[in-house]
Amino acid sequence: MKQIKSIEWLRGFAAISVTQMHLFCALDFFKKDDYYFYKLLFPISISGRSGVAMFFVISGFIIPYSMYENKYQLSKISQFLIKRFTRLEPPYLFSIIFSLITLSLMWYWCCQPYQIDWTSVSLHLGYLNVFFQKGWIQGVYWTLAIEFQYYLIIALLFPLIMISDIRIRLGILGGIIIVFKLISLRLPIDTFIFEFIEFFSLGILLFLHHINRLSRRTLLVLGVLLLGAIWYFHHKSNTIYALFTAIIIYTNFDIRSKLFYFLGKISYSLYLFHWIIGVEVMRRIYLYYRPISSQFEKIGFVLFSHLVCILFAYLVYMFIEKPSIIWSKNIKY
Repeated sequence: MKQIKSIEWLRGFAAISVTQMHLFCALDFFKKDDYYFYKLLFPISISGRSGVAMFFVISGFIIPYSMYENKYQLSKISQFLIKRFTRLEPPYLFSIIFSLITLSLMWYWCCQPYQIDWTSVSLHLGYLNVFFQKGWIQGVYWTLAIEFQYYLIIALLFPLIMISDIRIRLGILGGIIIVFKLISLRLPIDTFIFEFIEFFSLGILLFLHHINRLSRRTLLVLGVLLLGAIWYFHHKSNTIYALFTAIIIYTNFDIRSKLFYFLGKISYSLYLFHWIIGVEVMRRIYLYYRPISSQFEKIGFVLFSHLVCILFAYLVYMFIEKPSIIWSKNIKY
């Protein structure tokens, strides 16, 4: 499959956006009276949560594009899912094991027992926690469940969105969006793909335009409608991040930044491990030895935590994720 430069560095931007938001803003690390942080840094940092929206738009584009390039057919659904599992599961499973061991040790160090809910742990293997109202070992896993739901749906619906008649194709896609939104409005929780169908649909439209199955004018009109829906149903920062992602993918803008390309390469590992390393381990240790410190010391510590998280993610990428990518590429449709 031809490499799309914009996707490579967008992943890095999305991953570091979410990482810095969690390391700076999660669990009230900074006191409410830390003026410079809450007046200057916090409003910028908290918007990084919309990096998740970027990931959803990217997946909406790149998954069907990969299926198109590999000549996917519905009869090959098992190969498609095995290929995705081979690519994603080894780092994910390692992060689960690593998190359980690390949290047990950290809680033991704090003289508190860490209770493991083995039912919840087993449900992680199929991203099923949300169906049984069980919590995640790490909060970031909920987005992986959304992505997996998308893989199942796109595997089933891909032949329909590739129908030659554009009216039928857009009618099917529009019907899916409407039905999914109606379902999301009836659900008591927002951890299913129905809530986020606008982001994935925007990526799908970009994919159809990229392969010359959708005109520029139609893409503009439908894209504006989807962005309007994102603005209405989601935070405005999600709209800005989704629009930014769409523009970059549409233009295939190459930022030519080795840093963002590097972050893009390790983005999955960074996403999986930044919370457990940066928040659960480093922050606990810091607060234990430095219970009282200035906000500038904390800012310095958070910046250092970024470097540690990136280094750890790189090691995971090299020894676990990279072999998974190679194994996945050997699976053909």
